[in-house]
Amino acid sequence: MVRAHLNPSGIVTQWVPLYETDPETVKSEMATFFEVFPNSQVFANLNGSAGYDVVLMGRLGDEPININSLATRLQQPQYERVMRSLSDVGFNSVYDLYGTFAGSSVDLRKWLTGAVINRDKDLRLQYLAGLALNRLYHNVIYYQIVDNRQWPSQTFAGSEDALRQLASALVH
Repeated sequence: MVRAHLNPSGIVTQWVPLYETDPETVKSEMATFFEVFPNSQVFANLNGSAGYDVVLMGRLGDEPININSLATRLQQPQYERVMRSLSDVGFNSVYDLYGTFAGSSVDLRKWLTGAVINRDKDLRLQYLAGLALNRLYHNVIYYQIVDNRQWPSQTFAGSEDALRQLASALVH
């Protein structure tokens, strides 16, 4: 339903907690999202240096994210509130924001092999997620994701300098 209502240049995001869960649950959530949005990206949120949660970003197309265009756009006066909001949570530039890139759906294909797709008529994920309550696999899951990250990625486009800055901003 989301895909059907998404504007051509729109994006959709899905929060996936890595804490109090297990790899099987996260794989099911991610594989389900990637089935609908096959050219998706994963962005990390760290708690210190520990993996905490990720955000999946899906789009209709597979065109790369142009870092130069976004940097220029975010400097325009009409985006001042957006930049202030991003700054409030520690993202002072497009490089800080996209430096949280943890991988893409293409990078994670092998890791997701055998993951069960969640369906509306199947409550499996609801129960699976509950079984992992109080488990501390967040760092294990995070490193399984980023260990599959490929760089340079087809996800981003931009000048050589912009891509170099982005690569140096990538979280580990």
